[in-house]
Amino acid sequence: MGLCAASQSSSGVPNGAAGDGVKHFDVVVLGFGVSAGYFALELSKSAKAPKRVAFIGKEPVVAYERPALSKSYLFPPGSKPIAVQDIYAGVAQSSEPQGPEWYAARGWTTFLNSTVSAVDMNTRLCTVVKQGSSKALPVHYDQLVLALGQVEKKIPVPENDLDGVCYLRSEAEARDFIARVEKITGRSKHMKGDIPPPRGRVVVLGAGYLGVEVLTAMAGWGFEEVSVVILADIMLSKMAWPRVAREKMHRAILDRAPNIKVFGGCSVEMFTAQTGTRKLKAVVIDDGGNGIRMDSHVTLETELCLVCVGSSVAPLLGELARANRLHSRRDDSVVTDDTLRTDHPSRRVWAIGESTVPECGVVGARQMGAAAARSVLAAHTGTKEPPFGLHEFTTLEHHYSRFFEYTDSPIIWQSYGTFSVSPGVREAVGFGLANSFNKGFGYFWFDPRSRKVVSTFCASDGKSKLFETVGKIATQGTDIDVAMRTVYELVR
Repeated sequence: MGLCAASQSSSGVPNGAAGDGVKHFDVVVLGFGVSAGYFALELSKSAKAPKRVAFIGKEPVVAYERPALSKSYLFPPGSKPIAVQDIYAGVAQSSEPQGPEWYAARGWTTFLNSTVSAVDMNTRLCTVVKQGSSKALPVHYDQLVLALGQVEKKIPVPENDLDGVCYLRSEAEARDFIARVEKITGRSKHMKGDIPPPRGRVVVLGAGYLGVEVLTAMAGWGFEEVSVVILADIMLSKMAWPRVAREKMHRAILDRAPNIKVFGGCSVEMFTAQTGTRKLKAVVIDDGGNGIRMDSHVTLETELCLVCVGSSVAPLLGELARANRLHSRRDDSVVTDDTLRTDHPSRRVWAIGESTVPECGVVGARQMGAAAARSVLAAHTGTKEPPFGLHEFTTLEHHYSRFFEYTDSPIIWQSYGTFSVSPGVREAVGFGLANSFNKGFGYFWFDPRSRKVVSTFCASDGKSKLFETVGKIATQGTDIDVAMRTVYELVR
């Protein structure tokens, strides 16, 4: 990728801005995910909002709530079908859908199916390229917001590009995956009447919270067998909870879905193709070097495999940071101050969401989008910029997940507070650990010096007041003894 410089006139505007086809914007947002959508929502609330705003996104749709792709988007027959217009960003906070018309009504420009081939932060010039086109559009900005998010990690094994090896990072990928599921199972979300018997197999690689969301959705689709391959011995092994909580979740998942088969302590060795085609035939697994004895490699016959092994910062962000000498970390995320502004000398470049805190979670992405909008607005109007407190989103902040939500026995968990406190200066205490999910259970982490709760985890079927109560305890820094007495009334 050529990240080139552009010539500049004495006025600070790129040469030719008026007559050489250069488009000028007050604000350009590079990336069009969750954080960009909430940036737009917050900016729209001000009467002093910039009039010339552009959003550049690689997908053919405007910003949407990406977490829904592994939740309601995948729900099996019998549940309400979900389309992208149902999950536009801000759907829970805005009185009107933030679809294409919403942006157009404000006079804002959306460059969809587009990316940039160059950004020069000294001349404030971007080169926008539409996918499939050789034409480049020069775009000049006053303020630039980096909101590039993350990309999925490709599993580094032979034949990882076979037809049937799928990922779930975009709405188009989710639609394609569901179409494949419907073809294999003979079922659809719109199906009425007789339901075909179980058939077909699907393999899920990885069982973090996203992998388990997919896994539990597939359990209801009518596959004859749903397999999950994990390096650890139990699902959700990397979640920041005590092992007893992870084991409790693991058992509850298998109790609700007997058609799930877990291959623990294993890794993928290769994919194999059907004879004479590039279509997936099987996933071959081994012991992953974890000491679990196998007489031979295990071959999982399947036409469909969904890879959920994590994500990483978009490569474009690292390229932009290096080309423009932005302060960045080893993972290529960009360092910002407490107003989400980068260290570029122009003081006109911000970074939000996963571009600055890769593990911020969806709540962090939303809040950073809104905070950056206030910061950019302050710069645009010449007023004092409000600090944000970026330290609050250094790990999985306010994270949540929902499994089997399409049934009468869902498993819902939520984390509140911050896990950025060093394990050496916090202690954990559990509550309701012997309970079923209808009453709920969880953990408090507290600072032993002040005895104040700093973070929490709780799980239930969502029908009790546990989540609301525990959330207040974490955000208010409640004394641990008071916290335990409070939740005891709910879980006893």
